[in-house]
Amino acid sequence: MIHIAICTPELAYGDAVSNDVFGMFKVLSSCDFKVKIFAENIFVTEPEVEHIDNIRDYIKGIDDILIYHFSIGWHKGLEYLTDLNCKKIIKYHNITPPDFFYGFSNDHVVLCKAGREHLSIIAKMNSDLYLNDSDFNMREMISSGAEVSKNFVIPPFNNVERLMEIKPNFNILDRYNDGKTNILTVGRISPNKGLADLIDAFEIYNRYYNPDSRLIIVGDNKNSRLYTYIRYLYHKLVYLNLEDKVIFTGKVSDEDLKTYFLTSKVFTSASHHEGFSVPLIEAMSMKIPIAAYGGPGAVRDTIGEAGLVWEEPDIDLISASVDEIVSNEDAYFYLGEIGWKRYKDHFTNQKIKENFLEIINKLL
Repeated sequence: MIHIAICTPELAYGDAVSNDVFGMFKVLSSCDFKVKIFAENIFVTEPEVEHIDNIRDYIKGIDDILIYHFSIGWHKGLEYLTDLNCKKIIKYHNITPPDFFYGFSNDHVVLCKAGREHLSIIAKMNSDLYLNDSDFNMREMISSGAEVSKNFVIPPFNNVERLMEIKPNFNILDRYNDGKTNILTVGRISPNKGLADLIDAFEIYNRYYNPDSRLIIVGDNKNSRLYTYIRYLYHKLVYLNLEDKVIFTGKVSDEDLKTYFLTSKVFTSASHHEGFSVPLIEAMSMKIPIAAYGGPGAVRDTIGEAGLVWEEPDIDLISASVDEIVSNEDAYFYLGEIGWKRYKDHFTNQKIKENFLEIINKLL
């Protein structure tokens, strides 16, 4: 029987790449393939995961398949990807350019530099398939040397169905359903996410449009390697006198995440670099209108026409877009409905499963 190994540097609950790995594992297992997950840093107990160093005992035949989730520089993973004699599939989630981390985190600079170097190697190693989260990622993979005919767009498997099914945290609902306009953003607290711009845009909205508003930032704010950046954001809040109006929730449970969506009027993103951005489809699935900076990354690919998206990181445009959504009921409901339709048409796990299996069946 063919063995399929799904590999990633790190697995953790609540992580977008990890959710994609779990989704692939679930789909392939349900089709009666023999599948195992391998990682170097493992922070989950379910499903069972083996250390990457055990992969040579599992992948032994030329018809076995290695699915390599590529999202960061990973020397050990690249070594196995290069050495193993089997069929190979690359799932490309994008590599954040290291420039964003200069002055904030040397560790991230090193990892992202390595990832960018590995991109050229992986693109040119003639793997059997390249699966990309977005058109943006596919264009980057092809421009780095991968064969066009082997490249496909497959959005990442996601946790949206679980968010829809679980109950919210009623304590959070009570706390934030207080008549104020809640503006939400979700994601890693990282320099490429444009949070400084988003705070500036919120300051304009709060001062000139709606003083009875708050910005809720959901994401891990305890990463010691990004302490300098996180501290910079907190100092900005003090300088702008927004300490009581901008809420950093830290990393939250799925129940809490759902609740923050339910209490929010608008989802915002000022990110300067995205390979996909799962929180955008979470917002669309809950009919939360989106105002975002599209930029050179994948935000426009993900949102399509389901939001107010600007090509320039203009904080005045972002704040005015939030006001248009909040104050114009027709715009609010229209954007919510087309966001929901876009999620249903493109990003349900069933749609992703169908596309994923259709493509990898080329190798089976």
